[in-house]
Amino acid sequence: MRTDASGDLREAKKELRRAVRKRRQALSAVERQTKDAIIIERLKALPSFNRAQNIMAYASLPEEVQLYALINFCRRRGQNILLPALADDGTMTATVLPEGAAIASGGVWQKTGEFFPPEEIEFILVPGVAFTPNGDRLGMGGGYYDRFLPLAKSAKRIALAYDFQVLDTLPTDELDAKVAITLTETSLYRT
Repeated sequence: MRTDASGDLREAKKELRRAVRKRRQALSAVERQTKDAIIIERLKALPSFNRAQNIMAYASLPEEVQLYALINFCRRRGQNILLPALADDGTMTATVLPEGAAIASGGVWQKTGEFFPPEEIEFILVPGVAFTPNGDRLGMGGGYYDRFLPLAKSAKRIALAYDFQVLDTLPTDELDAKVAITLTETSLYRT
């Protein structure tokens, strides 16, 4: 869904974010753990994930698919884990997660680590509030990923989401970055 009036678009995005986040927060701990385990196992079965050496993840918010066990799994396999960090100028960068570093919940990694060139990232787990089967993505509203993803030109962009986060249409514009695959507990959508 494309909206011309920027105020209307912002308001539509804001309302949709509120509704979907409320639904994510309503999941019980058992539902969340069950769905998360299925989604993570489905991700581990993707050949592109298994081939990737440089994987960008994120520090999951409490209501998102939890990535902590996956990050530890990747580290044990020798894959490089990268996390987003905010630079002094407010842009998002990729940094190497240092060995033994703890990750706090909260979306963007606030610790500074070794900078990693975006063009060398092979696989990016892209957070978001809602997605469409054709790869449209509604983020949290900061635009960090929308500005960063074009820099990682060769990276496979994957969204992990719950089934109810995949909608037929989203309020988007030309600046909203898309994902290549959206993976849920029951479906895999490729664009």
